[in-house]
Amino acid sequence: MHVRIQTWAPYSTQIDVNGREWLCRQLQHDDIAFERSDNKILWVSDFDATAKLAEQFRHTEWLTFLIRHVAAVNPLLPAIAAAGFDGYWFGMDQAEVATDILFKSRADLERIHPDLVNAAITGFGATDVMRFLGQKPHHAFTGEVVIDSKKRPEGCRIKFRIRCNSVKLYDHLNVLRIETTMNHPAEFKILTSFENAEGKVVCRWCPMRKGVSNFWRDAEVAQGAHSRLIDALAKAPLQGNSRSLARSSS
Repeated sequence: MHVRIQTWAPYSTQIDVNGREWLCRQLQHDDIAFERSDNKILWVSDFDATAKLAEQFRHTEWLTFLIRHVAAVNPLLPAIAAAGFDGYWFGMDQAEVATDILFKSRADLERIHPDLVNAAITGFGATDVMRFLGQKPHHAFTGEVVIDSKKRPEGCRIKFRIRCNSVKLYDHLNVLRIETTMNHPAEFKILTSFENAEGKVVCRWCPMRKGVSNFWRDAEVAQGAHSRLIDALAKAPLQGNSRSLARSSS
């Protein structure tokens, strides 16, 4: 992670946190063996313990965590508070949540990867993309729905995008990663409670805001998108070498 402070009023602070780096350090601390490449974990000795650590990150007390780091770089906080100004408001400029599917080897992934790429490019349409990202087709929808692919030295990337939010699929060594990027969380809903004029507590699904207290909901929305995309890819027709892989693993 890194912390960067604006050196003039109002002293805005940007904090970037790499969840995978945090996870690797926790695995080291707990003596759980693993292998990594770049920002990917290629193998881990204890999947259950790793999953519990990832869940712990999702429920971090972000306000407490962030203000501690702001206090370390902004010596004027006491003077600002004494002058009667409000403290920091923390929001997420961008949230990325990834699900990694680990294959035993690169060869195993390569046997099925071409069929998954073909299905993603030719088998899905705008309605599918909206479903992946939890949206319902509507006659008043005015946004842009995009499916695009890009080949990189590391592998192939397929992106499904609605406006500023996207879910993408790409490979790296023996890892197939599905990653959701949220720049505009208001496209999604969060269950909120408030007191009405009669003094009763009412719950209602409202557009999600960028506050860090909603991080758990960001992760929940992303995991839903990943599950829907994985389920759709699981129905992709297998051809060539992928068929033998499916027979050997069934």
